[in-house]
Order: sequence, then structure tokens, then C-alpha cells
Amino acid sequence: MVFINSNNISNNFDENPQSDSDSEPQPNQPIINYHNDTEFDSEEYENKIDNMNHLYPNLKFSSDADDYDRLDNELVNSKNAIVYYSYKCICCCPNNEDSEYFEIRRNKNITYRDFYDECVLKWKYNINDFCNHSFLEHIDVDENHIITPSFGS
Repeated sequence: MVFINSNNISNNFDENPQSDSDSEPQPNQPIINYHNDTEFDSEEYENKIDNMNHLYPNLKFSSDADDYDRLDNELVNSKNAIVYYSYKCICCCPNNEDSEYFEIRRNKNITYRDFYDECVLKWKYNINDFCNHSFLEHIDVDENHIITPSFGS
């Protein structure tokens, strides 16, 4: 996340023009993901989003497109886990004490696919209906096998 101090922003856009043509973005070049300095292919990312939407059209939040590559990877080192989500959010409901939880039971360790499958079946409320933070950004799993999805905008 980048924070900008508005006092440092110049209103004169021609004050420091860039003359170096190498600094201009070129078409069809990958974008650099500055979080981990890897290349980011926007077409590949869009394909992952489409694939997740195709697999989980009834999901009540926006999936993490990167999870497409790890659907069959282990999420929880256990055959049983609890998915827990608090509906408290600074944008829409900072005082909301409601939450939901449900259990996942499998005969093998729980995968990302298991998580998404159970969310389609058991997640009660469509987050998009009341909150701007409906994009799954991260899935935390604690030592008690409680899965806590984290959402952003």
C-alpha cells in the first residue's frame, strides 16, 4: 500500500518531464509486481479469474485468482477445519458483531479446492451486497485449524 502526502504533490505536471523513452511502458510487456519483484502477466491473471469464476459461479465473494494454481494444494494439515468470518468492516459495518462459521470435514487433508467447494455450499451472505471489501486477499489458518479469509477492495 502506498500512502501519498498531498503536500508533496506538484500541480505543475510539466515541471519535471521525463525525457527517457525507456521509462515509458511498452505494449505487451509484463508488469512488474512490486510486492515480490516478479513479472506479472495481466492476460494470464485474467484467465485465472475467468477459470475461478467458471469453477465457482455461485461463490458469494470474489476469489483470489492465484488460488487457481493451488486448488489441489493442501490448505490445512488436517481432515477437519472451521471456516470463520466476521462481518465487521470499517467501510460498512464497523460495529457489526455478526459472524459466520462452518465446518469442513474430509477424509484427507483440506485443500484450497475443499475450501472453495464448502464456501459455495455453506457461505450464507453475499459479501458484495453490503461491503466494498469482497475480494479474497489471503487465507489464514491457525494452529487450531481455523480458516479465516481476509478480504479487501
